[in-house]
Amino acid sequence: MTPKLKIREVTIAPHALTIMESFTPTEQEKAAIRNVIEQLGREDIPPKPSPTKQRSGPWQGYRIAFLEPPTYRIDVGRFNIQYRFDDTHVDVGYIGVYA
Repeated sequence: MTPKLKIREVTIAPHALTIMESFTPTEQEKAAIRNVIEQLGREDIPPKPSPTKQRSGPWQGYRIAFLEPPTYRIDVGRFNIQYRFDDTHVDVGYIGVYA
């Protein structure tokens, strides 16, 4: 029997989308960002080791040091996504470009 996948509810802050749009992403970048955000809600992706040996975010991102509650970052091309998560939710608070 195949194990049932647990899916987290993903919430994107409206200002995160506004910030993303201000950098005029291409259609390919938008598709890549949507794909990564969708994957953040899944639990079946194996953990990716952190260079600092800290636990990865929902199996992809790296913890941003010194932020409480813990915040994670994942890079998607020139964009990066910052998010927090628990067992049932992923909250995306920022999608943008760092110069």
